[in-house]
Amino acid sequence: MAVYQPNAVVGNSHVLASLGANGELMTFLYPNIDFPQNLHEGMPALYLEGEGTKPGRLVWTFEPSWESRQRYLGRTNIVETRLRHADTGMEIRIVDFVHPEESILVRRFEVSNRGPGPVKSALLQYLNLQLGEVRHRNAIHYHPERGLGVAYWRNICLALAMRPLDEFGCGRVASGNSAKRQMERGRLNGQREEIGDVDLAVGWRQTLQPGESATYELVLAADSDEPAAVARAEQACRRGWESLYEDTRRRWEEEAARAAQVRIAPDLEEAYYRCLLGLELLADAKTGSVVAAPEFDPFFERSGGYGYCWPRDGVEVCLALETAGYPRYLARFLDWARRAQTPAGYWEQRYWLSGQRAPSWCLEEGSLQIDQTASVLFAIGRHARRLNEQERLSFL
Repeated sequence: MAVYQPNAVVGNSHVLASLGANGELMTFLYPNIDFPQNLHEGMPALYLEGEGTKPGRLVWTFEPSWESRQRYLGRTNIVETRLRHADTGMEIRIVDFVHPEESILVRRFEVSNRGPGPVKSALLQYLNLQLGEVRHRNAIHYHPERGLGVAYWRNICLALAMRPLDEFGCGRVASGNSAKRQMERGRLNGQREEIGDVDLAVGWRQTLQPGESATYELVLAADSDEPAAVARAEQACRRGWESLYEDTRRRWEEEAARAAQVRIAPDLEEAYYRCLLGLELLADAKTGSVVAAPEFDPFFERSGGYGYCWPRDGVEVCLALETAGYPRYLARFLDWARRAQTPAGYWEQRYWLSGQRAPSWCLEEGSLQIDQTASVLFAIGRHARRLNEQERLSFL
């Protein structure tokens, strides 16, 4: 699928991950929230065991047989996805969040049987990893005794910790031993390592009577090398899901509580807070820049891409956040704009968050987008007027 259609986003200043409406992990941007995108596919599925001569079958959660509902939990950037399988009455609740201080994505599954009879099944999570946006030079290996998988490419490493875990399988995407093919056969092969175009599946097996449930957790920890990523994943597991969840919930609720009170139609009140929480995920604390969106059209098939910073859009976001009671973003953005400004004095169409020019049009002298430069100049003047005389002179 070239054009991804995310329905929700979670993250912090180091990680930005998007989710599909049926619980798919669609993107995992790290160590920058604009590049690279390290995950090609991250789909959950349920394998329903056969009975007698009836064969088993794999049911991906994006299939039409699932009913789905997705929401943010309160005024937070924690996402809940609820899935119900119409044929069997099986339900899956997925809770996803990125810890506000750590480069970890935490995913919790709760599988429940709401049908009339017992169901024997396996919950499976598929991951097609392309670290560094590179397909053919990745590597992955698994430590069954530690319940830990490690994928790595140059200076990017992901450690995947599962508590508990019943089975796993490493593979190569375009081969007969791919993890996706293993899932379709109903058993993961336990292969411990692979190089090249790698993928991985992990699974949990359960036989649930009507009304019974089972809970599983998955941690994706990112760092620059294997020892650091593994240590981050294992520390998260020691802390436990409840502690990580409470840290994240409290952080976002406190951030939302800082928002300025505005006169707004009652049916738009939660949308106001949702916008503020969403925008914070797109503001990069390291550079001060703002990304327009987690990239969902990386090959420019339907658009020019959105995983970049437009100076004009960055100004609008930061001025809005300042008005809403979050003044720190504008000063950081203007510092970024100073570094990104061309020697001739203007700003171009769009940039990587680092300040390097992104793929752009409108580069010729007669076709420059003057609103990019005008917006930054307007923001400089607006910010300067709000400073006292000494601060203003220093700033200018």
